Amino acid sequence: MASSAPVRSCAAPHLHTSVREPAIQAGTRDTATALTRKRVVAFRADWDNWSEAAEHRGTALCRYAAGHAALTRPAAAPALRVRPRRPATGSGFDTVRLATSPVRHPAKEKAVFQTLFHSEDVPAQERFERWLELTTKAFMPTDQVSECADSFEASARTLEFGTHSLGALTFRPLQMLRPPKLVRKSDPEIYHLVLPLHGCLTLDHVGRSTAVGAGGMVLFDSSRPYRAAVTASQGSAEFLHVELPKVLSPLAPGRLNRLVGERLSGREGIGAMFSDFLIRLGREADHYRPADTARLGGILLDVLTVLLARELDAEASVPAESRGRALMLSVQGFIERHLGDARLSPQTIAAAHQISVSYLYKLFHEEHLTVAAYIRERRLERCRRDLADPRLGSRPVHMIAARWGFTSNAHFSRAFRATYGASPTEYRHAAVDSRCVEGPSTTVQGQSTTC
Repeated sequence: MASSAPVRSCAAPHLHTSVREPAIQAGTRDTATALTRKRVVAFRADWDNWSEAAEHRGTALCRYAAGHAALTRPAAAPALRVRPRRPATGSGFDTVRLATSPVRHPAKEKAVFQTLFHSEDVPAQERFERWLELTTKAFMPTDQVSECADSFEASARTLEFGTHSLGALTFRPLQMLRPPKLVRKSDPEIYHLVLPLHGCLTLDHVGRSTAVGAGGMVLFDSSRPYRAAVTASQGSAEFLHVELPKVLSPLAPGRLNRLVGERLSGREGIGAMFSDFLIRLGREADHYRPADTARLGGILLDVLTVLLARELDAEASVPAESRGRALMLSVQGFIERHLGDARLSPQTIAAAHQISVSYLYKLFHEEHLTVAAYIRERRLERCRRDLADPRLGSRPVHMIAARWGFTSNAHFSRAFRATYGASPTEYRHAAVDSRCVEGPSTTVQGQSTTC
């Protein structure tokens, strides 16, 4: 392959590998520079010799160059918040309360996302080295090179479910290589499902070459060598990834090998439902309590299993309980997308999922819910958010109610008061007063509001 093109606003290439070199004493900058260049040359040689056959497959190879396969950030996926904080009212990713999710209790909330790494906490000259140490210990050993090493920026957070985990990563463009020697040295025997939010991942894995950006997913196997490059049209790339030990998968490894290195769609069907769930969980995990993680982790594992089984036409091998929980999540997503439709009913929901109304009732009953109560709760929550949003301050209450499917103003007012202890108008006024207490002027999503 051709050598890499320089990347704007980044320093000259520096390579850091998972195999530690002897410390270089201060005052030997020339020696350090020579060693760095030698290691870069070695990395490039390994990279270019990876697979000559890949040049002829006609798909995107992992070529690290400015502007390669640059993708813009999807409008529907806000940037990851690296530092846990509660979003302002009316902002952030809309939360769908899962069937297995608890009702929120603000006074008891505790962030469960752990920050593993943040470049702001590390001296600039040590950041890339510390990043490598993190990825080696937390994920798997890889050789990495970045033309932004001297100005490297990255963050890593993880939500642990006990047996598996969800990670949220942001980092500057880089290349990584996991050659056979590193596989032999250390193999955690895990699958990584990677979901890009911003940027592009080009991958050469198990004889397959593919490029994955926003709207796609790809499965890694720690037991197989790979090379990958991450690019971003601007700033840092952002990814969510699920780490799944192989022993947890109900699907045989021989079957899953068919999906390793293949691009999976995150825009349609079960893939869209799964990616939406990951994004929502990544945005809102700080609002759940530690006790919730086991149930959320169970949902994640169930839906991931159904997704992979469907890709393999092997749904019959998935436990019935997992299929039921995945179906429930799909039903709730459908309800969320159609809250504004006054015709939304158990009949329309069941028809959309090709199940009977009685089976739909059974799904909700198993979660101690009813269909009607769930729809009403979600509509009221959407109305509450709109009433607290200063950008909608001039919109009449009855229009907000109609926007979310309420056809009777009197019924809406009674239901709202019963749920929130105040009428819609009183709640709106209280929200305005609350903002004014914080100061004479507040900013909401870039707009200045003066009280």
